[in-house]
Amino acid sequence: MAGKGIGGFGSQRTMDVPEGFTPEAFSWTNMSRRIVDGLADSWFEKIQPLGISETLTKQEKIEIELMAEAMPFFFGEIETKVLQPSFLELSELGIAVPIDESSLGKKLIAVLGKNNISWNFREERVELNAVSGLLMPSLKLEGAGQWGTYFGMPFDQVFKVFRDPTGKEKILWSADLLAATRPFEHLTKLYGADEETNERYLIQNDPEALKKGGLTFGQWSTKVHIPVVLKWLFYLAETPFPSVIINFSRTLSYGEEFPETLIPKPYFLNKTDSRVSGAFDLNSQGYLASAAKMPNVIEAGWIIEDMSEEELSVCINIASSGLTRMMTILEDGYLNHSSADSQLPWDEALRSAVVLDSDCQYGIDAAGLSTWIPVCRVGFALNDTYVKAPQALKSGALGELEEISFNGAGPLVANCINSLVFSHLMDSEYYYMIDRLLEAASLLNVGEESTNALSNWGIAMYKRGELDEAVSKFEQALAREDKYAEAEASWWLAKIYTELGNAKKSAEFERRCIEAGGYGESNGFQPESNSKIGTPSSETSNGSGLLGQSKFCSNCGSAFQAIVKFCSNCGTKRL
Repeated sequence: MAGKGIGGFGSQRTMDVPEGFTPEAFSWTNMSRRIVDGLADSWFEKIQPLGISETLTKQEKIEIELMAEAMPFFFGEIETKVLQPSFLELSELGIAVPIDESSLGKKLIAVLGKNNISWNFREERVELNAVSGLLMPSLKLEGAGQWGTYFGMPFDQVFKVFRDPTGKEKILWSADLLAATRPFEHLTKLYGADEETNERYLIQNDPEALKKGGLTFGQWSTKVHIPVVLKWLFYLAETPFPSVIINFSRTLSYGEEFPETLIPKPYFLNKTDSRVSGAFDLNSQGYLASAAKMPNVIEAGWIIEDMSEEELSVCINIASSGLTRMMTILEDGYLNHSSADSQLPWDEALRSAVVLDSDCQYGIDAAGLSTWIPVCRVGFALNDTYVKAPQALKSGALGELEEISFNGAGPLVANCINSLVFSHLMDSEYYYMIDRLLEAASLLNVGEESTNALSNWGIAMYKRGELDEAVSKFEQALAREDKYAEAEASWWLAKIYTELGNAKKSAEFERRCIEAGGYGESNGFQPESNSKIGTPSSETSNGSGLLGQSKFCSNCGSAFQAIVKFCSNCGTKRL
C-alpha cells in the first residue's frame, strides 16, 4: 500500500522528542502495554470510565456473545472501560459563535498571543461537488494553527467556541487524528481461512440482529476498538510521566491549585464524509498538500470550560502538546507497526476493515477494504492516487486499476473501481470482490461515479442471474439526483422486465431510456431488432453511435470500444 513517504519528505522514521523525554515514551509499543489500560482508568477515575457494553444501546448489544468471542481482551471477566461519552454530539454544546465576539473566545485569543501560538481564522468551504469547492470569507467560527509531530509531519489543531441556550460558553480544542480510506461501517461479512487447510470460510452478522439495530462487523472499529485506543492516547497525552507505571491523579498535570471542576473533558467524534488535508511534499513555498472528503474521520480533543486566562493557558498548553503526542503515537503505529508480526499490529488495534478478510496483508494489500491512516500522513495516500489514477484510467491496465481500486484513497478510487469491474471483472465469477468494490464506490458518494457504480452493480447482478438484486441496484441508480446512469439503467430494466414478461414495465423503461438519449450494450446484450432503445434515428456527422454518445474521442480521435465512459488512450471523458 502506498502513502508512507518513502524517501525524501516524510521519510523520517525516528522521533525528535522534547527535552526530558525518550522516543519510547511516545511510541506505539508504549501505548500498547497492558498496564496502560489500568493506568488510564485510574487517571480518568473522576470522570468515571464505563465498561464498553455500558456505552452500547440494548439493540447494539444483540450480538454481544459474538463480540465477546471475537474480542476477548475487551469483553473478558473484567470488561475494558472507555471514556464517556464515547462520541460527543456537538448539538449538546449549543451553537458555534464567532470566536472574536465571545467573552471566552477573547480570553482564548489573548492566551494564544501570550504563548506565541500562531493561528488564523479558517475560511469557510462551500462544496460544489464531490471533488471541488469554493473558499468563502471566514465567519470566524473556527481558528486553526499548525503543529508538527515528533516525526516532523505538520497537522492542524482547531478550536471553536460554543454557546448553550443559557449563555454558557465552552471551547472545543481538537485535531482530526484518523481517516478511513473506504466506507466500512456497513460491512457484515468476515472471511477467514482454516489454519491447517487454508480453506476460506465466511461468517456473517445475523440479518435479524441487524434489522433490530445490532452492530455490524465494521462498526466494531468505531464502537469498541477506537474508543479504547483513544482512552490510552488521552492518558498518554496528559500524563507528565508517560513511561512510568505508577498511578497518578490528573491534578498532577493541571496543578494542585487548579479547580477540579474545570479540568477539561476529553471527547471524540466519528465524522462521516469529512474533508481532511495532509502534506505530501515541501518546497521553497511551503508544504504541498492533498485533500479529500474521507468516509470516516475521527476528531479528538478537549472540552474547556470558561475560566481565567491563567487557567486557560494551562489547559491550552496541555491540549496542544497532548494532541501532538497522540498524533505522534498513531504515526509511529502506522509507520513502524503495520505488519502482522508486530506486538500490536496497527490494523488490529484499530480494527481496520482489512481484518475482515484473511486475504488482506496488513500494510501491503487492503484488497479493497478500508484501513485507518493518521491524518498527518493522509496526504501521501491521496497524492499517490491523484497521480496514478489518470494513467490507470488511460491505459485500462488490469494491474494499475487493481492497485488503486484495492489500496487507493480519495474520490478517484471510484473511477478506477468502475473501470476495473466493467473492463476486467464483469464476466468473471469474482462475485464477492465485485460486490465489495462496487458497494464501496457507491458509498463513497462521489457524484456520477457513485451512480455509475450502482448501475455497474446492477449489470453484474443481472449477469449472475440475481434479477431482484439487479432491479434494486438499477432503481437506486435512477433515484440519484445526477441522473448519470438514466439511459443505461433504464435500458437494463427494460430488458429485465421483458424477460420477466412484464410488457408494461418494459415499455415504460424503454421510453425512459430513449428520453435520456438512448443506450446499447455491445457485449452480447444488443437491443432486439424491433427495439428503439439506444438506436439513434441516424448516425449523424458528429459521430454519435449506438450508445447515444460519440464514437470517437474529442481529444485524441481514438475510437471508443463498447460502453466505456473514458478514452482508453488519453483518459478524456466520452461526450
